[in-house]
Formats: sequence, structure tokens, C-alpha cells
Amino acid sequence: MSVEGVPGIFCVQGDPCGAGNAAGACPGEQDGLQFGAYCGIVRTRVPGCKPYRDASKIIPTNDNEVEPLDCSNNAGGSVAVSVMGAGTYCAQQPVCAGKVFGACPGPESGLDATARCVRVQRHVWGCAV
Repeated sequence: MSVEGVPGIFCVQGDPCGAGNAAGACPGEQDGLQFGAYCGIVRTRVPGCKPYRDASKIIPTNDNEVEPLDCSNNAGGSVAVSVMGAGTYCAQQPVCAGKVFGACPGPESGLDATARCVRVQRHVWGCAV
């Protein structure tokens, strides 16, 4: 899998971090990735892997790191989903992400209309308003 800002593809064990899985696994220390990576919000405002800067694994590469949205016990759904240009909201599973044409968040605080599942890149689906 890729790590933001680091050239190359890396191995990961377990369910990988990504859209719809903000608590997923990221690559550990390996060739080309000296200190490993953690799951955080990447430039595209979706969960993705970001590199640790040092061995302490405490300092993220982005000082403005956003805490993952907690969707437990949320009427909108149990999975945090990024909506292009709007933020992160809760949705039902299966969510619209990657190769899955699925659910997107409905109206809630900060999101006036139901997001739509749209093709954001060739063969890649994502939520947008």
C-alpha cells in the first residue's frame, strides 16, 4: 500500500487504513519506510497512511492531525466517511469507497443534503455533495 509523501509501495498486515476504515493498519518499519506509518487524514481528507517522523512514533507528520470521527451509536451509520469538499460524516455499510458503489452520509449537522456516490477517479468511487 502507499504512504503519503513516501515513494514506493509497502506491505501491511491486517485490514488496511483507508476510506471507511479510519482505524485500519498501516505499514510498519521496512525498506524505504524507516519508522513505519500510522492511519491519519491525508491531503485528500480521507483516512490514509502517513509516515512517522522518528522512532518515538509520537509526532505525526501533520501537526494539525484530525481525530477520527466516532460513529458508534450514530443514527446515520457506524462508519466514518469522507465527503469531498464537505468533511467527514457517518454512513451505513457498505460505504461508497474504492471499488464499492455504496452508501454515503445523509443530511446531518454540517451536511445539508445527502451526499452522492460518484466516480472520483477511474474505477474509484467516493462520496460528494
